[in-house]
Amino acid sequence: WICAYANRQHCLESEVDTDNLEASSFYKAMKNAKGVLLVLDETATALERIWCAFEEFQAVTMSGAYRKHEQCEGTTMLLDIVASGDGDPVVLTEGHVDHDDIDHKVTLSKAAREERFPMSIIHKGLTLKLGNAQASKPEDKSLILRWMEAKAIGMDEANHRLRAIFAIASWRKCIMNKEVACMNLH
Repeated sequence: WICAYANRQHCLESEVDTDNLEASSFYKAMKNAKGVLLVLDETATALERIWCAFEEFQAVTMSGAYRKHEQCEGTTMLLDIVASGDGDPVVLTEGHVDHDDIDHKVTLSKAAREERFPMSIIHKGLTLKLGNAQASKPEDKSLILRWMEAKAIGMDEANHRLRAIFAIASWRKCIMNKEVACMNLH
């Protein structure tokens, strides 16, 4: 969405300042967003693209849960992740959704909903490294990686936070199916 609507498509080079990523229309649009919906195809391509990694980094560093834990103030951002599980969309959410509350067992309902998330994508999420993301233009990758490393949270912590989303979502299913060892979740 951001690439299509926040950036002028006929002059993309002018939209990204190689000296100051935070001056870009892309960054400004992200700062005004309430959250990120990361839509993954069957191979989770978005986990391997640098501009998607930029959005993921922004979302986990501005996440309400982490900011509250660290007692940070300012804007918070949600990160929800959707993929197709047996033909139906399955969403990993930060917190529960209204539908989870139908039987008053919110945590169990959320876990049951999220355990349908494809295990192939869970595995990819558990081994995610933002620094390995690819770019069409090498200078974009360099710019974004330098920017991430300069932030207080850093890329390693962002990687841990992103992997945690996938680990938490898969933990119950792995326990029930005795797959903890094969998923390297211990």
